[in-house]
Amino acid sequence: MKVEVPVNMEFAKGYAAKEIAYTQEEALGYFKEESQSTNCPFIFLSAGVSADMFQETLRFAKKAGSTFNDVLCGRAT
Repeated sequence: MKVEVPVNMEFAKGYAAKEIAYTQEEALGYFKEESQSTNCPFIFLSAGVSADMFQETLRFAKKAGSTFNDVLCGRAT
């Protein structure tokens, strides 16, 4: 399955430049919940964010225990 990351990290505490919509604990929970919602392999789409932000998001996903299998990047990354 191809899926978006469950959180826009540009609005997560510690990553947000301005407005904060998620604490890091909430964001971690969303990544974990997404992984637990399926037994199918899934990949994350880059969703048009910068390469740096996507890499940070993937590190955060791993910290959360996400079980994503790979990634798919578009032209922006």
